Amino acid sequence: TLKSQSSIEALVRESIQNSLDVHDGSNKPVTMEFKFGTIKNPQEQIPAFLEIQKYIQGSRNYIVSEGYTDAPFVFDPMINFMNHHQSEFPYLRVADYNTTGMNPARFKAFTSKGSSFKQSKGAGGSYGIGKAAYYMASQIRTILVSSMYKNDEGVEQVVFEGFSKLTTNQVDGTKYYDKGYYDIANAEPIKEKTQIPKDFKRDSCGTSVFVMGIDDAPEARENLYNDILRTVIRNFWLAIHEGKLEVIVDFENDDLHSNIIDAEKLADIIRKYDKFDLRGDYTNPRPYYDAVVGAVEYKSEQEYPEAVFFALDHEEFGKARFYLIKNDQKHDRFLKMRTPRMFVSQEKTGGKRGYNGVLV
Repeated sequence: TLKSQSSIEALVRESIQNSLDVHDGSNKPVTMEFKFGTIKNPQEQIPAFLEIQKYIQGSRNYIVSEGYTDAPFVFDPMINFMNHHQSEFPYLRVADYNTTGMNPARFKAFTSKGSSFKQSKGAGGSYGIGKAAYYMASQIRTILVSSMYKNDEGVEQVVFEGFSKLTTNQVDGTKYYDKGYYDIANAEPIKEKTQIPKDFKRDSCGTSVFVMGIDDAPEARENLYNDILRTVIRNFWLAIHEGKLEVIVDFENDDLHSNIIDAEKLADIIRKYDKFDLRGDYTNPRPYYDAVVGAVEYKSEQEYPEAVFFALDHEEFGKARFYLIKNDQKHDRFLKMRTPRMFVSQEKTGGKRGYNGVLV
């Protein structure tokens, strides 16, 4: 399912669509934050966290003993990463705001293998297969999850737990399963705010997923920053334009300035961001954005404008809208957008009439 995407593209798509599904119903947009950070003295700030290294080593040893010669290619980079990050541990925090957070049912769906949880038929995310994207982005296949929600009485509650997905492993003669937990005991989440390490506490409803183990080399950080920006713009420009979403990309202590992508700044970002300025490239959302912004409803009796839209409100198929704009490059392409206003696919038709379109 995720093979056609980079790990960061999958992470951005999955995290944002899941957050859009749990908007708190306020008049504020869902706010997503992708923040790079480091935890100093991780052994003190996250007690026993670095002990994961012995289970990574145990996975390597066990898989080698089972005759899989490619195990070092998988686990040696993980072990090297741990060796070089004993004093400072880099992470990417993926946090949402103006959302409901995860109640116990959603938390279990997110953390359980194969579980799925949908708010509605039009929901973009389900916490099904896509949650693997969080682990894919981690150098050590490990995440920490902190969420705040309100119970039926309106009282704020918290849940916190960490998860690792490795392989069957053997440590000190004891064999362990592939999945490990970071909690108090019995693979149950922490539900007392005082027991959550301070760097991972929430102060408002919503969820923060900490992707532990992010490559912090300067070039890698710059690539990560640009990949996040590109994926947000390509996949969620319509949600941003309609005021349903705003995104903050915040990388600390370097030359990568934080970016707030909202409806007000969107047009400028689309037209100036050089990664999109590739003539005729389908990843450039500019012509599709222009189609939506400039379209008027098509009327056969009037002069044909530059951009039009056709509206459908059908008893069986529901509501839909199709935007069209002239394209002098003679490319006939249109995007399909799902209910949360996110990119689903690009379609190319056979002719060369010269248009771009958006189907919502």
